[in-house]
Amino acid sequence: MMENIVNLNTVELSKKLSFFHRHIYDILIIALTAAEAIPGDLPVWRIDNPEMRICLVAHAGTNSAVISYLLGLQPTPWEWDRFVLGHASITRLEALQLGDGFTFALTRLADVEHLAVEDRTL
Repeated sequence: MMENIVNLNTVELSKKLSFFHRHIYDILIIALTAAEAIPGDLPVWRIDNPEMRICLVAHAGTNSAVISYLLGLQPTPWEWDRFVLGHASITRLEALQLGDGFTFALTRLADVEHLAVEDRTL
């Protein structure tokens, strides 16, 4: 029946997703107080202490938004599906020096090797 069809207003959806991404980026900027994005078209960062490690613990959508942001990927409406991240999985990004700045490399995605096989879920 036609009344059961959900009408997705793309403008409203875009506003909600933009708020979601802005919120995640604001939190990330607070967490990365020793890092600052260098203005430009490429994802290059100024990092005060490249040896510093930061651990972010969050749900898959938030983690996917953070990964995308640090890698310079455009936000999408399916952010939480962009990367398949299992429960309690570990994803690692590492800062790599690039000229006088840094970029991030995805070196591990959704690793669950620390969990017993019977404890692994999605």
